Amino acid sequence: MTHSPAYNKVTAEIGRFLDILEYKVQDLNTSTDRLMLSLHNSKQGGMASHFSQYMKNRDLISECWAFSIVIERRLEQLPEDPETPFRRRFTGLTVKIWATLLDCSLKFLDALSRETNLPLGSREVFVREIKNLYDANRWLSDPRYEGLISEDMQAKQRQAERILSTIIDRAPALLELG
Repeated sequence: MTHSPAYNKVTAEIGRFLDILEYKVQDLNTSTDRLMLSLHNSKQGGMASHFSQYMKNRDLISECWAFSIVIERRLEQLPEDPETPFRRRFTGLTVKIWATLLDCSLKFLDALSRETNLPLGSREVFVREIKNLYDANRWLSDPRYEGLISEDMQAKQRQAERILSTIIDRAPALLELG
């Protein structure tokens, strides 16, 4: 089947954008691995030194999501069924972003829960992680990802919620958002 030049242009652009997103996801995974290693080796009371690394990781996640929005818009321009190779690849990358987000959130919440005194900025991180957990629940429940979400990832989500409860118990002042 021969496609129009406009269609070919859109598909070439989508392919290029997916390549870029894949590279960004690899960069995000590398950043997350470094952060996780750093958090794992951290001693109690050392959280403050990890905040800038955490924020860099969050910025990379935001870049991935922003770029995902652009790709999703381009995919909407395709008149094909939702199971095209482009859409399958995009869905796989989306799941990888969520998996990385959950892993990072889990490790960071675990590190926060081990702190006796929470460092400056913990309230903002706490609020952000509540939002991440909410978003993760919403996205992981999406039928598009059915069969792509591993039991391990679901278990990590439940573990993150338990860690969040520990933080709430140790620092109820974080909930005073007014």
